[in-house]
Amino acid sequence: MKLTNRQQEYIKRNVHRVNFTYRNKYDYRLYMLFRKLNEQYKKDHTGISRNKFVKDAIINDMSSEKDDIKLDKEVYQSFPEGMKYSSQFTISINRNTDRELYKYLLEIEETQPLADYIRLAVYKYIQEKEVVV
Repeated sequence: MKLTNRQQEYIKRNVHRVNFTYRNKYDYRLYMLFRKLNEQYKKDHTGISRNKFVKDAIINDMSSEKDDIKLDKEVYQSFPEGMKYSSQFTISINRNTDRELYKYLLEIEETQPLADYIRLAVYKYIQEKEVVV
């Protein structure tokens, strides 16, 4: 299922917070990675943050077919260890987001490997900016 332009616009406007929770233990290394990215690129006006990566991942990566990441196992294997832990992400959205999109976001949260998309987005960013992890 692909996102329509309308859905992408709604997500840009309405997805404003993403909470990270971890199934086994808090992933300190992933936290430190984001902190390092923040420090290294704090002059970047767009800001480097978990929420930005999550929104970018939802808007961009997740608009493609959900199984795309399975074709990229080599990329996943080359992730820094701290990015490989299983984790869950919950999406909170504005109340006035239309019902159809709200259902769609819940469906994404339940069925798609959201954590992997976020990690892939982070990994692509690291590659582009040549960040040393």
